[in-house]
Amino acid sequence: LTIICNIGLAQIEQPYPPLNLVTIPTAGTLPRGSFTLETLLINNGGVVPRLSVGFTDNFSFGVSFGVQNLIGENKPSINKTTPEVQIKYRVFDESEKMPALVYGLDTQGRGLYHVIDSLNRYDQKAWGMYMVMSKNWNLLGNLGLHAGISKSLSENDDGDNDINVFVGIDKELNRSFS
Repeated sequence: LTIICNIGLAQIEQPYPPLNLVTIPTAGTLPRGSFTLETLLINNGGVVPRLSVGFTDNFSFGVSFGVQNLIGENKPSINKTTPEVQIKYRVFDESEKMPALVYGLDTQGRGLYHVIDSLNRYDQKAWGMYMVMSKNWNLLGNLGLHAGISKSLSENDDGDNDINVFVGIDKELNRSFS
């Protein structure tokens, strides 16, 4: 099935994959000279704003930080005193037969940062170092498959040193909705 899809449905001009699928990274990077400013809403009135910049078509850099209780009646608090970083470098662009390949680093976890109970980690660990492959096909609109592995580098005081595996798909229904 994969061979048939690569031969019969491969696009001549590959679209850029999305930057993320909900919370998992993809092989998408920002075009040179562009930027995004996004905010993720998390539990208990928390927010995680992120600013990312495309330095080249294959290299993106971003910074973020988490604020707990920003929305609500409790006193707001910053998760960590230093900002977290996101770096993406696309090693290979997508071609008709090969997926795009990205190496990245994302130190921003999700949720509350636990420092008091000596866990030194977020509720949901940061991706850490990761590698993602993304492949797109033109099948009644863009269809993308994304798969990767990651290893948290800085949040291992809890004894969890496992490598994570993740997979995602996206389907474009039209230019405005996917």
